Amino acid sequence: MIIGGTGLCTGWLIGDEGHLMTNNHCIGNASDAASVEFQFNYEFEDCNGSITSRTDVVATTSTLVKTNSLLDYTLVKLPVNPTSEYGFLSFRSDIPKVGERIYIPQHPGGRRKEISVKDDRSRSGFAAIVRNGDRITYQSDTERGSSGSPVLSFDDNLVVALHNTGGCASGNGGNRNDNIIADIGSLMPSGGVDNGGSGGGNPCGDCIDFDDYTLDSYSNGDNGQATISDGGSTLTIANNGWKSIDLGYTVTRNTIIEFDFSSSSQGEIHGIGFDTDAGASADRIFKVHGTQDWGITDFDNYSGGTKSYRIEVGDFYTGTFDRLFFACDDDANGGGVSVFSNVKVYESGAKASRALDAKEAIEATSDLGVYPNPVKDILYLRGLDADIFYQVLNSVGESVMSGTGDRLDAKVLKPGIYIIRTQDDRNIRFIKD
Repeated sequence: MIIGGTGLCTGWLIGDEGHLMTNNHCIGNASDAASVEFQFNYEFEDCNGSITSRTDVVATTSTLVKTNSLLDYTLVKLPVNPTSEYGFLSFRSDIPKVGERIYIPQHPGGRRKEISVKDDRSRSGFAAIVRNGDRITYQSDTERGSSGSPVLSFDDNLVVALHNTGGCASGNGGNRNDNIIADIGSLMPSGGVDNGGSGGGNPCGDCIDFDDYTLDSYSNGDNGQATISDGGSTLTIANNGWKSIDLGYTVTRNTIIEFDFSSSSQGEIHGIGFDTDAGASADRIFKVHGTQDWGITDFDNYSGGTKSYRIEVGDFYTGTFDRLFFACDDDANGGGVSVFSNVKVYESGAKASRALDAKEAIEATSDLGVYPNPVKDILYLRGLDADIFYQVLNSVGESVMSGTGDRLDAKVLKPGIYIIRTQDDRNIRFIKD
């Protein structure tokens, strides 16, 4: 949050009605609340901090609901309700316990989101509550700008305190959940307490319920098994299975698909995508796991446990599709397992400009062509003079190749979608198999 054009603090969505929680020393009155820029997705897309995410300015004002200087909290209401896209958090009603493991998502120093998970003074090395009185204290790292951050229980992802103090010899600290809950009283928004289903993630009332669909075979290679569990929110595919559901959807530049993925046995291709027929296509599947280098591999980073994915589908393809498919390809061994849960398809707000916005110019560039497409080795360029310089961009806009002439050697490229951008501002897309 940017308060009054200069102040930096952290805030978080509480409940499902578009309310936000922060410190009183960040937003202290109605005038402060009316002059705040609320930025969401101010973070990195990877854990190495090398790929910046799109940042959304959701609102530039808010309405004060309640504030308390002694408990150092402020509850405001945004003019829009963004919880369907960004999710929300909830307080836990139970009092936190000494030794309970915690973590603190925050914007220290006004930087992109970082999460404090460690404590270099504890025996375990993990952040935990060290004292519990009217306030709780911990040795987790924070900085200026972290004020207003939620202190979350590692076990249930519910908020157990509101961080407000750092740099103390006795440890950093925050005001306890139960005291703030009692003070807010009837003004607490819906879902603001003990809503464990949405704590730490998106509310999933609009997730796909697999019990509402018939699972169809997708791809000629489907000979696996599929089971539905968790009240229809989870689809498990095993032993070389490709399945689809009849989900008619028009994918636009703003289409997002979110899901949780896990696997207890690695196969060749684990992924998800939209299609118009039952033939598996490398330019339709978002691969997240597997030994085979095939499909759109920008999200091929699963390493264990349960991992949440958010894919901006419109950055890769658009159009009208009649099915959503799920893959656990393992025809070599027949032992792979894919678990997809909390699958959600929706339209985001307007996107910030990205390198692949050049896709919108592709269809109009009728004098520039490529073949074969998809390509395995040599790609031939049509309509390009020999002295025209071009660059090849990957899906995040990085230049991976450049040259001149009417052909390029695609053998050195990883499978995926690429853009050729010429020095005279023409663009065309190709797919490397």
